[in-house]
Amino acid sequence: MAKLKDMYDFLAKNPFGFLATWSEGGPRVRPFMFQFEDRGCPLFCLSNDKEVYGQLKADPRCEVAFCTPDWSVTLRIRGKAEFFPGLEQKKRILDGNETLREMYGTPDNPRFEVFRLVDFEAFFWDFSGRKDPVER
Repeated sequence: MAKLKDMYDFLAKNPFGFLATWSEGGPRVRPFMFQFEDRGCPLFCLSNDKEVYGQLKADPRCEVAFCTPDWSVTLRIRGKAEFFPGLEQKKRILDGNETLREMYGTPDNPRFEVFRLVDFEAFFWDFSGRKDPVER
């Protein structure tokens, strides 16, 4: 069984993944970037004028998948999006990401949102089909 530290080490090396949500029209998938661990949970950010924000507010259940560059190992995390004000987290994100700093400017930008994946379960998968749950 993998440890939570293994999951965050993997995400630090492979921060780009794909987030899946549900809407009336069916499933939706889009690229997403892991930011950092926050209170034991994966943290993400987005703009509240995006369709994905409305989908997560309407139904916070989601799943995100990350892969190694050679696709040999995948990490899947399923949980619920928990939005919160997160000014400290937003500042940390902007301090470490010039593109997002240019997009949002300051942590108090009214469009800038953060969420944690709570009540999550995570699994590593490899080409052999082996499933390795992450122990929480």
